[in-house]
Amino acid sequence: MKRSAPDRVDVLLACSEGGHLLELACLDRAWHDFSHAWVSPDSEDVRWLLRDEQVYFIPASISSRPRSVWSLIRNVVLAWRALSRLRPRVILATGSSVVVPIAWLGRLRRSRVVYVECGGRVDGVSLSCRLIAPIADVVYVQWPEQADAVRGGRYVGRIPLSHVPHGHHIPESPARTSIFVTVGGGSYPFDRLIDAVQMLPDPETIVVQRGVSCVCPEDTECVDFLPFERVLGHIEEAPIVVSHAGIGSVLLALAHGKRPIVMARRQALGENVDDHQVAFALKLDEAGLVQVVEDADELARAVSERTSHSFEGIEENERLPDELHERLSRACAA
Repeated sequence: MKRSAPDRVDVLLACSEGGHLLELACLDRAWHDFSHAWVSPDSEDVRWLLRDEQVYFIPASISSRPRSVWSLIRNVVLAWRALSRLRPRVILATGSSVVVPIAWLGRLRRSRVVYVECGGRVDGVSLSCRLIAPIADVVYVQWPEQADAVRGGRYVGRIPLSHVPHGHHIPESPARTSIFVTVGGGSYPFDRLIDAVQMLPDPETIVVQRGVSCVCPEDTECVDFLPFERVLGHIEEAPIVVSHAGIGSVLLALAHGKRPIVMARRQALGENVDDHQVAFALKLDEAGLVQVVEDADELARAVSERTSHSFEGIEENERLPDELHERLSRACAA
């Protein structure tokens, strides 16, 4: 599916897979008027969401090894190749992996650089954000308290949920899905959440996407990964969504009118590279957007208390995509 890209683009959209990809896709109002191409890891969600786009794929075997010297060297080489081919006027980036060398090398080639910090970061900014900030024209953060935490930080609102893509209903099975459980992608197992699912009632109506976790609850429909369109379908179909506190999974649930039950990954348990999910989950719990649980007992209690975890939506605005569009217009016209 690797598509040939144009000789030169106005905007290069560089991102990691998962929630970073979803957030950048949701900012389509900012970049859709300009010639553009994408650089992103080769994954199921990237191929589905960007199926009609020009994409320069990064091999998944490289992007899946975070913060290693070998991965950095390969990413630098791939970034240089992509930039030499696409010669963007502006780089709009979010995430990690190949995004950092693309931003730095792009700046050396006189591209403008705009970075959007992930909305899942509420307790400070990411390492990638700190690495890119010194050469970025502006860094957009999605929480007001972060504006002073990084050079060039600017807060004008968050990415609007109304832009999150929706899927189609999947064919109904004889036993309709009552609970959809997802741990997202990534290279860290989340056995704690999957183990907790085994205490839930009616396992035959539960669909579990376990990722690289090592356990599989008995009598459930348990798979490692799902095509992205089926993830959307299960989120739309299931009355209750249970997930890790990843920005992508949470955004998809909220965009489909579901208030998810979330269990945050913890670094000390080998579930993530840091504890940013803990702070993110608590922030959304305070706003009434998610329900946080810590263990199997809390998960079973949360599921038994309600048959549906829907919500009425949240107030949002278009300030971030609108300002980004203006900035890209000025940069491309220069």
